[in-house]
Amino acid sequence: MPISKELIDQLLQDCHSPQELLGESGLLKVIWPRLGGHALKRGLVVQIPSG
Repeated sequence: MPISKELIDQLLQDCHSPQELLGESGLLKVIWPRLGGHALKRGLVVQIPSG
C-alpha cells in the first residue's frame, strides 16, 4: 500500500526540530510502537539477517 506524500507531509508539518521528530515524545516515538504492533498482528514481521 503506497503512502501518499500528502500524508507524510501532514505528519511532519509540526516537526520543526530533531527533538519533535526523534525525541522522547516525538513523532517516531509515537508511531513506531503502533507500526510494530500492527505488523505483528498481521504476521508482517521479516527476520533481518545479522552481519
